[in-house]
Amino acid sequence: MTCAWTWTWPSLGVSLKVADSAAEVFDRFKQSSAVVESGGQLFVDCSKDDGLWLVTATLPHLRDKAGINWLELDGRRCRQEILRYNAIGLRWVGVWHSHPEDEPLYSAQDLSSLISAATSAGGALPHPLVVIVGRAARPAGVRAWSLRTESMVQSEFHHPS
Repeated sequence: MTCAWTWTWPSLGVSLKVADSAAEVFDRFKQSSAVVESGGQLFVDCSKDDGLWLVTATLPHLRDKAGINWLELDGRRCRQEILRYNAIGLRWVGVWHSHPEDEPLYSAQDLSSLISAATSAGGALPHPLVVIVGRAARPAGVRAWSLRTESMVQSEFHHPS
């Protein structure tokens, strides 16, 4: 497995390696201004000796509902994906979606959607992630936040070493 980049949250003492497989999904679904948002779920492999790896960003699904500035992931497909990936040892950590802007920022709607997704996933994850894919190249075009009690904490992007 190859690392495309690493996200760190220095104030939280957390880092997350992003596998090429997940990075390719983000690159593939950049949103042009006239196309609806797309997104999916995020799964990590906690069994690696060299840290936490984001290995899967699921693909958009036909049952998802979307507009240019909003996305609602299909709950049934999300629950099925969680069961399928849990069965092979991966754990749900959050969601990703596209934005029709170069350098994405999260919105109140994104925060509400993340809380809803975390609740639908069983509420077992206290600090879910949201990855938002903009139109710009990395690192500015792909950003990650961790939901904390008080706020959303943005990650820092590091190229692989």
